[in-house]
Amino acid sequence: APARADQRDAAPDALERQGEDRVGPLGAEDGDVQNTLPRGERTPQGDFYIPVLKAIERLGGRARVADALDIVGELMRPRFRPVDLENLPSGDVRWRKSAQFARNAMANTMNPPMINPSSHHGWWEIAEAGRRYLADRAMS
Repeated sequence: APARADQRDAAPDALERQGEDRVGPLGAEDGDVQNTLPRGERTPQGDFYIPVLKAIERLGGRARVADALDIVGELMRPRFRPVDLENLPSGDVRWRKSAQFARNAMANTMNPPMINPSSHHGWWEIAEAGRRYLADRAMS
């Protein structure tokens, strides 16, 4: 579903806190108990933003999803909580799915998007706003 205008205009830091404990598929209802963990059990979605952007940059600004996720895993490994390493019913490892949700937020709910929302299926591409976001964080 397209992002609401108030979500697209939200600051990245505010979006980092939205849906932190969602682990279900996009479009799952908030009340769907099978797809929700208690708050704080898993690494928050916003913690994946910089590692996802760094991974894409490291791979030349455009990367296959699996390659980017491998680098995200290297960057995030020391910060993972035990639950992040569990397999979901889908067979995906929870942290990999969390990184994909972070990518979706950066592409579809931020204005301007930090990741190109129209990159080809299976590919992630950093947008100029994502490069600026990384540069701003490197300076602080």
